[in-house]
Amino acid sequence: MASGNALDMREAQEDMGTECEEQAEDFSALVAEVSESVQRYCSSRPGVVAGVLFGLGFFCGWKLRPW
Repeated sequence: MASGNALDMREAQEDMGTECEEQAEDFSALVAEVSESVQRYCSSRPGVVAGVLFGLGFFCGWKLRPW
């Protein structure tokens, strides 16, 4: 009976490992797709991106000032 449980646990761990690998591949594909989209947008509209980044930097600097 104990060896049956050990086999079931081993199968469950292998299934979980396979599922985690698939999720990791899906996540890396998502990150690559988002990265490509951001690069394309930055190339087509550099002024908008510069303005947004400037505004974000101004806001963070304003909120994180030492006094």
